[in-house]
Amino acid sequence: MTKSPYHQIKPLQHPVQAECWNFTSGEIFTLPAGTMIELEHGYDATHTSCMVTGDAGDHPGMLLPCNDGNVRRGYRFIIENQALGLATKLDIPKRTYDMVGEIIQLETTGLPIRRTRKLLKALKGNRLQGSYGRLATQLGV
Repeated sequence: MTKSPYHQIKPLQHPVQAECWNFTSGEIFTLPAGTMIELEHGYDATHTSCMVTGDAGDHPGMLLPCNDGNVRRGYRFIIENQALGLATKLDIPKRTYDMVGEIIQLETTGLPIRRTRKLLKALKGNRLQGSYGRLATQLGV
């Protein structure tokens, strides 16, 4: 069995295009080769959530010039799975668990219990709070 690529810290071997998750602008940035990233989890069916990681294992983010002329600090990035696999030399699945799609469906039309449990287990590493935390407790997740 191959080791999961998630929760590993790797340098980018070459530049990669990424959307900064903590910005609402949807701007695409180029993360330069050598940037250390921690692969967090599948974001949707074809993207992975990653954090810029410092030498001490912390998450200092990086300064990014934005289209509005401001410079902002970006921490979490969404990177296309195939590009991420090539840039990190890790075996990233081309298709991943669609966490975002499942959250949207849970909040709009609901999910069957089995899929709700799977989603809550996937989210649990992010310290569930509020209604998700209560739901996880109710379902014994």
